[in-house]
Amino acid sequence: MALAAGVLMLVAIWPRLKHWRENKVEAQPGDWSNALFVLGLVMLFVLLLVMSVQ
Repeated sequence: MALAAGVLMLVAIWPRLKHWRENKVEAQPGDWSNALFVLGLVMLFVLLLVMSVQ
């Protein structure tokens, strides 16, 4: 059942994946700092969850 769901998901995503491969988006200045900021917020949230359980 899970394999069938995975295959259906791949079939649904395939046209969009082809579009992304043909039309790549170039990184703009500041993209990395924004990504690191969001990852830092996620890490802080996970640490908060872990500390709240202890």
